Amino acid sequence: MNKSEIKEAILINGEKCTTKESLFAEFSKKLDFPDYFGNNWDSFEEILFDMEANSKILIYNFEEILKEDLENQAIFNEIIQSYNAENENQMYKITTI
Repeated sequence: MNKSEIKEAILINGEKCTTKESLFAEFSKKLDFPDYFGNNWDSFEEILFDMEANSKILIYNFEEILKEDLENQAIFNEIIQSYNAENENQMYKITTI
């Protein structure tokens, strides 16, 4: 990822995603999820995969995401891996910005 791509990327701060609820709220806000988002993993995954993302997504402070909730962290990581496998515009994970 080069500098211009970073400047154009949607930035998500992992420090704002320490609980499942706060993760859903941050992604919903930053990615402009529709009103019918159900605040659950199935709805999160469905909306994420249905989005027409024109920008790359850069998740910084990634190590903070759900760090006290390993079960939900595993679910989130599986969704991100699947998303990256199927989409040209990837989600990049970094530990610092």
